[in-house]
Amino acid sequence: MELDNGKRGRCAVAVSLLKLPDGRVRFIFDDLERRGDSFPAEWKMWSLFTFLDFDSARLYSFEISEAELAGIGRTLLARLLAHSEPQEPK
Repeated sequence: MELDNGKRGRCAVAVSLLKLPDGRVRFIFDDLERRGDSFPAEWKMWSLFTFLDFDSARLYSFEISEAELAGIGRTLLARLLAHSEPQEPK
């Protein structure tokens, strides 16, 4: 069984963490565009989508709320769906 067929969409989202000087951590969501069809894929960042800030101590000790955690996932999913083509109902 092949673990990775090398196929990817044309757009993606990169998420990174940035420690801020005031004790917060920022999740940064950047839009990426795939360059060519090579494997492994080459990606170029083309815009900042959004960011979410959290208290560093709470985040690193996994003390963020379920709602905050869901917000991270919802933000990522919303952007990926915005980049994807609509699917026909089955």
